[in-house]
Amino acid sequence: FIGSDPRNFSDLGAEVEFAIGEEQERHVFDKPTAVVIPKGLPHCPIVTRRIDRPYLCMAVSLTGKR
Repeated sequence: FIGSDPRNFSDLGAEVEFAIGEEQERHVFDKPTAVVIPKGLPHCPIVTRRIDRPYLCMAVSLTGKR
C-alpha cells in the first residue's frame, strides 16, 4: 500500500482495514505498509475506511516458476 503524494512518501492518504487468517483478524493502518502473506493463508477483505487521496495497492507474487 503506497501513498500517491510525491512530496510526502510517509502519508498513505487513507485508512485501510485488512483481514487475515481463518479468524479474519483485522489490521488497520494509515501509513504506507507492506503485507506479507505466506502461501495458503486466507486473507481479505480489504476495506478502505477513509480516503483523502488515491493510494496504490500492489500485489506481488514471488514464485520459482517462469
